[in-house]
Amino acid sequence: LINNMQRSEADECRIRSLQADRRSLMVTIDTLKQKEIANAALMSSMWRKVASTQAEVDSLTISIAAQDDALLTFLQEQLDLKTRQLHGARQEACSYQTTIDSLKCQLEVFAARLDVIQREEFCYECGLCLQSVRG
Repeated sequence: LINNMQRSEADECRIRSLQADRRSLMVTIDTLKQKEIANAALMSSMWRKVASTQAEVDSLTISIAAQDDALLTFLQEQLDLKTRQLHGARQEACSYQTTIDSLKCQLEVFAARLDVIQREEFCYECGLCLQSVRG
């Protein structure tokens, strides 16, 4: 390894810049991972709501079949309401999945960028190849 006295000021500046980029990317990656975890929890909650609402829809469907006309109208309105709620809950759960997929893509991009920065940072710190090029 080249000691610090043999590195150029430009090399030292580039190392500091790469270190700052690496730290920033690590914070960004950590934030994205936290968002992914939060969205996974929200999505899980929405799928529980979907299951619960589906059970209500099923129950109302069974109740409607056994009732008179006045109650039938009320139950049909309830069924329509629950069906709309079920549709909305499914859409929201799918939205969380889309967000999670997007966060995973962002994580992959930032992780790849971090890898490139860490390699370049090591190259500047090692300096052997730079020394031979400047030779």
